[in-house]
Amino acid sequence: MSIMIMSRLFRMNLGGCNRKLLAVRLADFADDEGRGIYPGVKRLASETELSERTIQRILSDFVSEGILVVVKEATGRPGQTTRYDFDLARLFAYAPGKTGDTVSPVGEAATGDNRAERGDTDDGEGCHGDTRTVIEPPIEPSSERECASAGSDGSEDEKRSAARAFKRWYPTWPTYVDDSEPKAFKAWMELSAEERAEAADRTEAYIAAVKAAGRKYVCSSQVYLTEKRWLKLDTIEAAKAPGAAPVARDGKIMVPVFGPVWAAARMLPLLEGPVSIDLPDDPRQMVRQTYDALARTSPSRAAAFVQRIGIAVGDDGELFFPDDFEDADRRRRILADGYPEAKRLHDAARERSNVSVPALMDRLKELCEPVPLGSPTWDAWREHHERMGWPFVPAPAAMKVVYFPKGGPDGLDEFERAARSLLATRDHDDAA
Repeated sequence: MSIMIMSRLFRMNLGGCNRKLLAVRLADFADDEGRGIYPGVKRLASETELSERTIQRILSDFVSEGILVVVKEATGRPGQTTRYDFDLARLFAYAPGKTGDTVSPVGEAATGDNRAERGDTDDGEGCHGDTRTVIEPPIEPSSERECASAGSDGSEDEKRSAARAFKRWYPTWPTYVDDSEPKAFKAWMELSAEERAEAADRTEAYIAAVKAAGRKYVCSSQVYLTEKRWLKLDTIEAAKAPGAAPVARDGKIMVPVFGPVWAAARMLPLLEGPVSIDLPDDPRQMVRQTYDALARTSPSRAAAFVQRIGIAVGDDGELFFPDDFEDADRRRRILADGYPEAKRLHDAARERSNVSVPALMDRLKELCEPVPLGSPTWDAWREHHERMGWPFVPAPAAMKVVYFPKGGPDGLDEFERAARSLLATRDHDDAA
């Protein structure tokens, strides 16, 4: 469960109480990076007291809005559900166009409510037994609405041409058999004509690059189109130096995780200190709200939640906070959100995929050295990260070494001086 995400959600406007309730419940399954969400629809309906149809509709809306990302579609086998991750950047930046759920007031004939019309089609008594059914729009948009998206100029010829191009392109995607074709088509139609042509032209190169990076899975066709992932391959000729990585038009290179360039790129933002983050005015009240929400659906999760952050619970449900709770809560939040660039590099390391960094970072690789796992230097680095409140490197699994700045923690001052000097020299050369 992620207290960080849940606490942020309580302060957000998500466009309605049902949407917020479901988002908070999903955050209870996620880690602090928004990953690992795979409860079934039936379970979500049972624990939120919403109908399955409502759950499906809101999940579909979250995916369409980019709040949720489908990592793996359900296969239809028993016990296998669709896996989601939150896109935290889009989630925390979300601003609804219209707030509030549309329901009739509780009442009888005078208010237009009657028992025959309560509930969804699969729930004769309604999700709470006292609300009138709201007619919802279909989960999948019609082809007419899809073709009228931002990527289309609205002409019938253009729509038909784009649809034919999609039919030619879609079967070339490796996961098309398991993907949602309507969702992929919607994403396709939201692109401009130039973007659609480029997406199709770069498909083969993107798939080859994913395989070359050692990744076992390719993203869904919808993700490829929505995130315009082909742009990551928009590289120009390789740098002159032998063995140098190709430099992209945005001035970035792809480097392996846990290596020397990756190590330098993650250390500099740590040395700069945390970015400004939102901190709750009353973290104790926020914890109480989260605990109460969990207790209503899963007392065991509520107990695990408070135990995880060092809070005791009395027999009557009263929460007992440690004296240093505010300071500890602030440290947890900074650790989770205060170093976004290091977090991005860590995410890539967990997936064992190459990651993009500014090309000038390649100049810093000589300032880093391999550190064997479990060695005294490794332990010294871990202890230094703990003292500084920095996130430590993800578990490197079968790897024997991970790169850090030379000289251990005691050499950080020298590393920073040398790195700043090299970067300043590069900037001066570019300006000249």
